[in-house]
Amino acid sequence: MSHRAAHFALLVNALASARVLVIGDAPLEREVTGAPAGLAPEAPVPLLNRVSSQAHPGGAAAILCALEALRVECALATVTGTDAAGRELLAALGARGIDTDGVVQHERYATPVRERVLSGSQTLLRIDHGGGEVPSAAAERLIAWVARVIVHFDAVVIADRGLGVLGRDVLARLMVIATAAERPVIAEPHGAELGLYSPCRVLRTSPAALRRASGLAIETEADLTAAARLVMTGHAVQAVMVAHGDGGTLYVPREGEPVRIAPDPDALFDATGAGESASAAMAAALAIGADASDAAVIAGAAAACAGGRRGMAAASAEDILGMLRRAGRIEDGAKLVAAGALRPLAEGCRAAGRRIGFMEGGFDLLDADQVDRIQRARAACDFLVVGVEADAAQRRRRGAMRPVQPQEVRAATLAALDLVDRVLLLDEEGSAEAIWTLRPDVLVEGEEPALPAGREFVRSYGGQVVASGSARRIALAARKAS
Repeated sequence: MSHRAAHFALLVNALASARVLVIGDAPLEREVTGAPAGLAPEAPVPLLNRVSSQAHPGGAAAILCALEALRVECALATVTGTDAAGRELLAALGARGIDTDGVVQHERYATPVRERVLSGSQTLLRIDHGGGEVPSAAAERLIAWVARVIVHFDAVVIADRGLGVLGRDVLARLMVIATAAERPVIAEPHGAELGLYSPCRVLRTSPAALRRASGLAIETEADLTAAARLVMTGHAVQAVMVAHGDGGTLYVPREGEPVRIAPDPDALFDATGAGESASAAMAAALAIGADASDAAVIAGAAAACAGGRRGMAAASAEDILGMLRRAGRIEDGAKLVAAGALRPLAEGCRAAGRRIGFMEGGFDLLDADQVDRIQRARAACDFLVVGVEADAAQRRRRGAMRPVQPQEVRAATLAALDLVDRVLLLDEEGSAEAIWTLRPDVLVEGEEPALPAGREFVRSYGGQVVASGSARRIALAARKAS
């Protein structure tokens, strides 16, 4: 496992500890989809039947949903109306458990609605209504709320869709607040006046917007890079992230080489949700202190994951890990062992004279204390196999809010540790079958004591049962084995 591969696995695992504030326009997105049925008899326009309709949060609210998919603590600051669309938007966010304390409702503001009419997967028409200038009283409440809570967040996303929430004065005051709080800002600008969004850490935009802002013709990746560098020259922007090609992402820093994140070649790209997932992942990564170029790789992977699915989609941590693995940035697959491979694995270790250790646990949001326990476990054996508790088992033992990270993400993080030789994904039944098959020389009790049957079985053939939390007992077990 290379250092860089381990580094990315640990970063993705840590995203759930981020706290991100999203400010901006939050339209209600509605998709009306039907099956094509030729042309209408009264006019040469497409005729649809079997029509269905579904709505979901858009803009800044969609970024919130993408953050929620990453299990990031997040909140939304926006303005909606008291109309039916506003109530539907709040209900959709509430159903996802998203904090809406910063949503200002005002009776003189019409909640923006963007409706798309689709024939199968093909968009035929988009209808926009609502939005407009936000009443000054609502704008002042929004600014006051942001000023009060921004200290509780580690990064800020500014999502401007030109729908009225981020007027020039409001945007300028919000940028002052974020700058004074020394929070990294990821800005999604509207229009060509990119200077309104500086200073910011990352400007996420489109090739068309870069063309308008720079005045340069853009046909190649080199053109994109030149346009991004020109825009940064005139503004306090540290980097530009731009969609490139069918699902790819180009990250251009003020200094240094651009980072190109290719799309998944096996996926059919749908841009819906890709940009929101990119901004969410970028903000979460910067919030935990990741280097901006590493955050860009994670953001590009998130965009590719979301873009590989139809409709509004968001990338989870396990999605991002899978994409990075396919891109060769994480190489942890060799450490994951199937239950059926435990017996030959054990036979090989014993033939080589290696003492096998086994420990299990949840390993949710791996911290220094857990790494220390793993290190102590490794001191008692020559080859350490770690069983990762199933999500359902974690919920049963720790409550409905656990695990924070799914089993695959927890396993990938453990695989990134040099201390761990193999990782086993346990099922809901736990580790009894694995212990019986592996016959470890050392059974290391982790977060919870091993089941009595497991302890008795290991002792029955002369194996050791030790507690990973006790340095003295670990050292003693290691000395006895030598």
